[in-house]
Amino acid sequence: MSERPPSRHARTVAVAALVTAFVMFLLAVVLAMSSGDGGGGGSRAATTSKTSTTPKRPTTTTTQPAAPAGPAEPGVPANAPGAHRAASESVPILAYDVINQPKSGVADPSIWVPTEEFTAQMTYLADQGFHPVTLRQLWAAWKENGVLPSKPIVISFDTGYHSVWSNAFPVLREHSFPATLFLDPAQTQSDFPDTEVKELIQAGWELGAQPSGQGDILSATDEQLAQAIGGARRELQRQFGRRVEFLSYPAGKFDQRVSSAVQSAGFLGAVTLQEGLASPQDPPYELKRIPIRNGDGADGLTRKLQSAGVK
Repeated sequence: MSERPPSRHARTVAVAALVTAFVMFLLAVVLAMSSGDGGGGGSRAATTSKTSTTPKRPTTTTTQPAAPAGPAEPGVPANAPGAHRAASESVPILAYDVINQPKSGVADPSIWVPTEEFTAQMTYLADQGFHPVTLRQLWAAWKENGVLPSKPIVISFDTGYHSVWSNAFPVLREHSFPATLFLDPAQTQSDFPDTEVKELIQAGWELGAQPSGQGDILSATDEQLAQAIGGARRELQRQFGRRVEFLSYPAGKFDQRVSSAVQSAGFLGAVTLQEGLASPQDPPYELKRIPIRNGDGADGLTRKLQSAGVK
C-alpha cells in the first residue's frame, strides 16, 4: 500500500522553514564579515562616516614664538670645581662694552676698557678662584635644579664689536673663561664679522640679543617694540643657529611695557645696567649687573665686587 503524499499545508510549512533557515544563514555570514578584523570594509566605512560628521577643532592663533633654534646650552657639569645646588644664590654679572683704548672723539670713552685693564681684571678673577658661567647655566641652577661652581660669575659684553673678539677673546681663552655676548643683528660686518661671532660660539660663548639702539626704546610703539625685540631674537637664531634666550636692554633703558615685550618674545630673562648682584628672587627681566668702566682696573673691579657683597 503506497504512502499518502504530504498535504499542501505540510509542503508550505516545509518550504517556509527552508527559506527561513537560508535567510538566517545569510544574515550570519553578513554579520561575521562586518564585525571581523580581516575584511575591514565595513569598519572603515563606519570610521570614515564618524570622522566626517565630527566638527573640526577651530584653528587658533598663538602669540608664543616658534621653538628656539639650535641645541640647548650645556649646563655646568656635576664635577665642576665646588659644584653645588644654587637655587637661591645671587651671582655677579659683569657688563663690558668695548675692549680697547678709547679713540679720540668717541661719544662715551668710559665704556672703552683698555686691553691691559681687562687682562688684569681677568687675571684677578682667576687668581681669586672665580669660575665664570653663562647666563643659561646660571638660569639652569636657579630654575632647573642645576649646579654652579664655587664663586660663580658671568662675564657679559653689550652690543659686541670686533674688539671683543680681537682683544677680549684671547684673554678669556687663556683662562678657559666662557662669556655672554649680546649682539645687535643690525650691526654691520665691519663692526663684528659673522666668522668671529661663530668662533666665539664654538669656544663655548653664549649668544644673547641687544635690539638696535637707534632711538629711545621707551618711546617705541607696541608694534615697534615687538618687531625690534622679537625680530632681533629670530634673526640671530636664524643667522647663527643657536638659542637666544637672554636680552640686554639698549643703554640699560627699560620699563614694564618693554620688559613685557621681552617676555612675549620668548626670552627667559633680561639684564639691566642697574648695579648689584643678579638674584633669583628678582624679576627675571630686571637682572642687575656690575658695569665695568675705563679706569677701574683690577682694583676697581675688586671694590665693585666687594661693594656688591661678593667676598
